[in-house]
Amino acid sequence: MSVIENQDIERRCKMCNRLGGQLKEGRGPYLQYSNISLPDTKVAAESGCKFCSFLVSAVTQVHRHSDTPNVEDTFTYAYEGISGPMTLRVGRGHNYAQDTDIHLYTTSGSCPWPEIKIGRLTGGYSGSPEKLSLIKRWAEECCENHSDCHQDKTPLPTRIIDLEPSPEGTPRLVSGRAQSARYCALSHCWGSSQPVRTTKLNITRMESRLPTTLSKTFQDAITITRALSIRYLWIDSLCIIQDDKQDWEKESGQMASIYENAYLVISAAHASDGSKGCFSNHPAPEETLRPFHNHKTPDGSIIPFYLRYKTQISHEPFESHYPFYTYKAVLPLHYRAWALQERILATRIVHFTTEELVWECHTGLMCECMGMDYSISISYPNQKLLKQLWRELIRGDSHDPDPRYDHFGIWQLMLTTYSRLDITEPSDRLPALSGLAKKMQAAGAGNYLAGLWKNNLLRDLLWSVNPYAGPTRRADPWQSPSWSWAGLQLGRRQYISHSDSSVAPGRETIRVNSDNLMLAADKKMATTVKEIDCKAASKNDKTGRISQGASLTISAPTISISAIIELKRYRYPVVELHKSGRALQFGADCMLDFLSNDNDKRTFKVVCAWIGTLCYNSIILPQILVLRASSGIGGVAATPGAYERVGVISSYVDYGDAETLVEWFREAELREVKIV
Repeated sequence: MSVIENQDIERRCKMCNRLGGQLKEGRGPYLQYSNISLPDTKVAAESGCKFCSFLVSAVTQVHRHSDTPNVEDTFTYAYEGISGPMTLRVGRGHNYAQDTDIHLYTTSGSCPWPEIKIGRLTGGYSGSPEKLSLIKRWAEECCENHSDCHQDKTPLPTRIIDLEPSPEGTPRLVSGRAQSARYCALSHCWGSSQPVRTTKLNITRMESRLPTTLSKTFQDAITITRALSIRYLWIDSLCIIQDDKQDWEKESGQMASIYENAYLVISAAHASDGSKGCFSNHPAPEETLRPFHNHKTPDGSIIPFYLRYKTQISHEPFESHYPFYTYKAVLPLHYRAWALQERILATRIVHFTTEELVWECHTGLMCECMGMDYSISISYPNQKLLKQLWRELIRGDSHDPDPRYDHFGIWQLMLTTYSRLDITEPSDRLPALSGLAKKMQAAGAGNYLAGLWKNNLLRDLLWSVNPYAGPTRRADPWQSPSWSWAGLQLGRRQYISHSDSSVAPGRETIRVNSDNLMLAADKKMATTVKEIDCKAASKNDKTGRISQGASLTISAPTISISAIIELKRYRYPVVELHKSGRALQFGADCMLDFLSNDNDKRTFKVVCAWIGTLCYNSIILPQILVLRASSGIGGVAATPGAYERVGVISSYVDYGDAETLVEWFREAELREVKIV
């Protein structure tokens, strides 16, 4: 460790002054500088440059604790995050996998160099008084200073856990009807072992006192709530009568208000089940707990500088729309479908990870190490966080002309994330999204149809399944009509996506300009929605499960084509369409429903309906819905005269395929088709 004295703390040498001129803009939030010569930096340090001396101290510290003798004579100087810590990438040989990324920071309130941000020492037990005090400070600051996070008097849910001692001295379940008060809510994984649950049989006993056999996660949530001086706590398995279908449907339909109105949502992010608890113990490497460099100021005070290995803390799961499967083992809650709306709807949420505490609210994103401490409104120059997009949507303050960021574009973006997540019961696929759907309706989205929107129906119908993750099948028993993505039984790495550009209703046609495939408007051949029959299965949750018999009737330009299931020619089974001596391949939604052990090929007839047109640069691509005669799905009998969705030919078609489709559709006829 070095101690330096400097009478002119702003003085910089020519070499480190040049660093600012070498800035290169990187991906996402990363801003990276060019490589720096370590020998040159050492020479500058020996000549009296204090900042270069600081850089040499950091690199030397990494070398000292390196397990390889090979060191590079260059290192990379970078920023990570909009206001995050300065990062050094220290080479340790020609293999980039051996490079070490370190974050540099000070715990002092002042620093002679603006590149160095204020940070916080991390590690240790996340349930310590110091960590709980940090959460309380975050919550109080949010309440006092964040206008976007303001909450009026919040009504209590139907049932709530009262943490004030009952006559028996333990928490108990009480009615929250017609009362307003602050409360916390728990977001957690149930896991394979069922937690303590409220049932019709034990509810009277739960209203007297909760059992002492509560899981560690539940006990930790009680500790956190009390540390915040909050009296009430909401936990789904305890506050919903789990064997009462009507109560479950009613309360699950209230998720939007329950999580939005909570003073704080407690996220047991690292726990795969209730036995793991919210708290964890994560000791930090010894060399990161003591300063590697001290700076002596003219008034004699000492400014300490610390380093932290980037591998100690992973911010990526909180700085992206999509779940990283790499982190599934350490953040299992983030891969549960129910948890997505709990996180997005929460006004404030604190995540307990194995590495650090992470805070999210409608205004900002913060973490224990302070590497993510920035306002959501400036989080990414090129990519907005899903929570930010949702906040703008609900508040009506989004003015982004990009159709991906209108009401329905944000919904589709969210579905891509949601469809990647695990769900235990296929029948929960729509209920686990019900709270978000209700907020969309409140923001003016209109009628909700099994995961799609009436006001955006043509565009919403063009969902597709990731074609490179293997075949899938429909859920059994029946969950939704074939035109809805909600009836799919998705496997690992399978997800739903939509075309990035919007379909322009009223401009779909089959006329062709042979020079550039530009499609001219022809209102007579435009696709329109004629009739919709889609009813909620329960009056208690209008955006949850739906009743059997849902259907959709459209009028569209259509053609009939022969289709073949091809098993062997491609990496995965595909459907080949054949007409007029030409063939076109695409991936069916549920290929496993088509496959037969006895046949390599299976031929059947399909109807192709021209739904719209995708504008992609200067190319116009047809958007085709492929249908077959109804044969029954999910144990539901076939509907005579109706059709079921096979798949969609959308943004995956190339220029040649588009040409083929346009040629085929010269023979199209406008007809009505009923899809079930």
